[in-house]
Amino acid sequence: MSFNDFAWRQKVVQPFSLEVPNSALKFRYIGLISQDSTRDRDFVDPEVGKSAVVLIKYANESLKQKLQVDIEVADGFAPSVQEVKLEKDPSVPGSDKIEIQDDQVRLWNIDGATSPTAITGVLLKIVIDGGKGPKTLKIPVKNDQFDLASAQVPEGVAVHPIVQLRTF
Repeated sequence: MSFNDFAWRQKVVQPFSLEVPNSALKFRYIGLISQDSTRDRDFVDPEVGKSAVVLIKYANESLKQKLQVDIEVADGFAPSVQEVKLEKDPSVPGSDKIEIQDDQVRLWNIDGATSPTAITGVLLKIVIDGGKGPKTLKIPVKNDQFDLASAQVPEGVAVHPIVQLRTF
């Protein structure tokens, strides 16, 4: 999976990973590509009045979801990604058991789960700016996918699926 590192580290070998301890379920990966990336620019046309800022990908051994985030941009500005991180989702029972170390997440809240639909409990937090002040977007992972219906999307920001493939 192609991705950018938004923590600006010297060496990065993988995107965010989600692991279910004591389970045969494969890792899930979350990667983001910004609009100013020099590779894998498969953005679609943004919503009218907005500019594309980032692509978000969710995958296991194959791509499952790809979302595009568009933002309103002030004259003379370009959209930018200021922060990207995973957080525990406080709305999910047991999310306090989740362990997050840098880009690796262990979903202890579903220890030993055998069904991919059990994969839940984290939020992808993205802070973006288009010259009109920082906007914080939070997209939960529920049932082994991004849950756009429960996402916190600020005004002036749009999130829409580009590709959503079911592999199960």
